[in-house]
Amino acid sequence: MENKYILKIDLNKYFPGGVIPDSFQAARRHMMERQVRYDKAITELNKISGSDKLTKIIEAESGDYDRRMAFIKTTTQELLSGADYSKCETIEDMVKVYLASLLRRLGF
Repeated sequence: MENKYILKIDLNKYFPGGVIPDSFQAARRHMMERQVRYDKAITELNKISGSDKLTKIIEAESGDYDRRMAFIKTTTQELLSGADYSKCETIEDMVKVYLASLLRRLGF
């Protein structure tokens, strides 16, 4: 799966010798940590759901990292709680399943 959060650049083009200066290291580390969290969350969602269909729906919905992570986490939690996302084709379908599952668990 292509990662849309880590921009692959030619370091030599922007940094002499391809070495990232210390002033950029904290930002680089932060982005790498975000990448690891995202990959781990996607792997867990795909494993629990049995396919990458939900991942594709979520990634098509938004390019925003925080929004995607929120959808991934809530979808994973709801799958573990028994929600059935198998018929979802759009993010709106997923929202309906989420709301129905949440209401069911709350006793409504």
